[in-house]
Parts: sequence; C-alpha cells; structure tokens
Amino acid sequence: MVGFLLDLVNMSVAAVERAPQSRCRRRAVVKYAALSRLASLALALASRAIVGDYDASAQVVLAGTASLPAQAARALAQVVLRWDSFYFVHIAGSGYTYEQEHAFFPLLPAMMRLLASTALAPVALVAGEQVALAVAGAVVSNVCFVLAATTLYALGCRTLHNERLAYTAALLFVWAPSN
Repeated sequence: MVGFLLDLVNMSVAAVERAPQSRCRRRAVVKYAALSRLASLALALASRAIVGDYDASAQVVLAGTASLPAQAARALAQVVLRWDSFYFVHIAGSGYTYEQEHAFFPLLPAMMRLLASTALAPVALVAGEQVALAVAGAVVSNVCFVLAATTLYALGCRTLHNERLAYTAALLFVWAPSN
C-alpha cells in the first residue's frame, strides 16, 4: 500500500514538474484533493453495494419515501452517516438536546443547516430533512478537506521555501489512506 501511495505521489509530482509556478501546483493540489474525495466516495458506495451495511442505524434515521431520486440521496447519506456524524445531523436538525452533544462545536451543524436549507432544499423536499443534512455535512467536510490541502501546500511553501517539498507534502496528505 505504501509503495502504491508513493507511486501515486511521484506520478502526481511528475505531471506538474514541468510547471514550477506555485499557482499551477496549487491548482493541481485542488484537483487531486477533489479527485481523492470522489475516489473515497466511489469506494464507499461500491463497498456498500457489494458488502451491504454493517450498521443499520443510518437506515433507521434516514427512513423515507421510495422514489428513485430519494433512494439515491438516501444511499449517499447512508454511506456518510457514521460515528459522530449522527450527532452533527441531530444537532443541525434539533439543536443541542442531549448532554453528550455539547462536546461538538456548533460551526459544522450551523453550516450543514444553512446548506441544507438553501442549495440542498430540493434534496430535503424529495428525500427528507435528515438526508439533506447528512449530504450537507458531507459536502461541507469535503470542501474543507480541499481547502485544508491547499492551505497545507501554501503553508509548506512559506515555511519550507521549497515548492516541490510542499507539493509532495500536500499530495501525501491528500492520498493518505486515513483521509
């Protein structure tokens, strides 16, 4: 796995090596970060289709209508609704009602609520508010991941004074298995 990861980083570095400008590499970091998010989502959806859900709690929370668009949105939401995301979706939908929810910072639920009530309002109408909140959480988290990769690259350029090393660090962050 480590060899594959290093090969992927080397191919990415080689693809942009001819253009040493920081702006070109920053675009490449954004592109590879977005691709890693899409690959991660595709892998999660494929895994769910092949193996099925091991945890049925997402199905209980996201019960809804049987239309095809609603089923697609619910499948996406079931893939991303795991672990602490249950708390974030509940906080975004109902506020802080349980004592253990106070451990979670309110910015992500607020952004989820805003996105679900504006850009994802059609998803809420078709598949339900909980599905729209879960999808909004995934969108916000993935956008923040891309921004974090870009910021890591910029920080590396500034502190290391070596664009190639900063670029390599950003790509390792993007393609790390723990992403």
